[in-house]
Amino acid sequence: MSAIIMLTSAGTAVAACVTATAAATAASLTGPLYAGGITVTSVTTMPAIVTAITAIQTVLTPSATLSGWPMKPTDESSKIRIENCVQILTEDIPAITAAIVTATTQSIAVNGAPSTSFPDDAVDVVTKFGNLSSFITEKFVTPLTF
Repeated sequence: MSAIIMLTSAGTAVAACVTATAAATAASLTGPLYAGGITVTSVTTMPAIVTAITAIQTVLTPSATLSGWPMKPTDESSKIRIENCVQILTEDIPAITAAIVTATTQSIAVNGAPSTSFPDDAVDVVTKFGNLSSFITEKFVTPLTF
């Protein structure tokens, strides 16, 4: 039952990342209207990713705690590790949020027009969502698919 919950949640998170990647790509083409395009992603897909990963973390917490986590890392031979949830929630999501803020700021930085760094900043958001999707697939979907 736990594997079903985690696989479903991981699938939800990957689907949200794919949606966010498409939305971020489309928003990157709008220049000074970037904020309006990326807001939907920030308000809908980001919470979906956080909720899905939190569900996985909730399933893993009792066994991780029994093994001594967070005082010591979980066994590296474990296919599904709580540390991966923690990384997503405390590092990856904040990095994506910061990248969105940077791209949004740069989309209107030059008298309401995009700065020269805006295209790269917007691509950074797309890349971060893509990398997160790959990470979730590698660390949760693939090991739970049997």
